[in-house]
Amino acid sequence: VLLGSYADEVADGSQGQYGTVISPVPGFSQDGAADNAVILLQGQAQGGYPNRSQEQKLGQLMLDCRNAPPGLNGASIYGFVTRPHFFNVLVSYATGAGIRCVADGSGQRPGALRMDRVNVRYSGSYGIYLSRISDSTWYDCLVHHSGLDNWYVDTGSNSKFVGCRAEWS
Repeated sequence: VLLGSYADEVADGSQGQYGTVISPVPGFSQDGAADNAVILLQGQAQGGYPNRSQEQKLGQLMLDCRNAPPGLNGASIYGFVTRPHFFNVLVSYATGAGIRCVADGSGQRPGALRMDRVNVRYSGSYGIYLSRISDSTWYDCLVHHSGLDNWYVDTGSNSKFVGCRAEWS
């Protein structure tokens, strides 16, 4: 569980920042990790974990990536990760995707994601990139001002998107 003190999930940082803010420094790198992101949730195989990678919680914080090096994702969920829960999270100015969910090299993919009031603003590529996810619930999520599509969804089987929206892509 990574739980911050409340950070405004609809701010862009131009009015100042408050609450819990995570900001990568200009030279930040994951240095050989499965994916390049400020926050990386990875499956059991990539992480070398004795048990399945599941039930991670991330809430009430802002990822301010305005000083990030090129191609850095805000948050990545990579490989067989089940039931992660993000709530009241803002990802702003990611130079890669704001949130990226993809299968690993063996085809294992994230599933059963729960995203509540997750906002992505000003991403350099996709706002939210979802490839082969399933059984997920997205509630009241907003994506805007992305360099590419705000939402990219490729096979979201048995998933629900309730009150989610996008603008200015």
